[in-house]
Amino acid sequence: RAREEVPGKVSGNEDQGSRKANARDGQGKDSKRDPVGSEQARRDEAWLYVGKDEDGTPFYVDTESIVCDLVNPVTVRVWVKYTPSRSSQSFQSAEAFLIASGKGNDELEHIRHRLEIDYIKKEIGDLELLFCAADGSTIDSVKFRSVEWKSVAPRSLHELVWKTVDGIWRPDRFPFEPELRVRIQEKLREINKAFETFETASPEKSKGS
Repeated sequence: RAREEVPGKVSGNEDQGSRKANARDGQGKDSKRDPVGSEQARRDEAWLYVGKDEDGTPFYVDTESIVCDLVNPVTVRVWVKYTPSRSSQSFQSAEAFLIASGKGNDELEHIRHRLEIDYIKKEIGDLELLFCAADGSTIDSVKFRSVEWKSVAPRSLHELVWKTVDGIWRPDRFPFEPELRVRIQEKLREINKAFETFETASPEKSKGS
């Protein structure tokens, strides 16, 4: 079952070859030969804030990992990430899984979750989970053998992900505006950054402003 929670910054030590291979599958940090600083900054920008779960954990979508299924073009795959607090149900479940698999000594920092979205049926399903350490390395992973589809509930985190991905995907809906995809990404990033700032502002700060 999908756990609707999420992120922290991923900092990996992958070599350049691994990054290129992983990026094709939506997993790597990056596949471009940018200077380290600008590369990390650009990679951080790819993670777009979409909302919080019931525990208050922020949830992010990797805008560079959005892939359309060639067999079923109405189906899109995307990575999301979250850094659940130790008291949250998602962290406790992940920790219990790692202990059971003999990897409980590795400190869990964040979780990456790959989802599949069906835009005709408006459903979402789980594909893969990565349990990651603070340095970005994978402690353990889970691949779901079959997708268990769930309806995208109104006003849920799944709906926020669904709408966010829909705004970035399918730029071909407007074939006469080739730069629309870029403008949509910039506008979504601007809106979500403002949304994140508003949600994370403390009550004291809000009162003083």
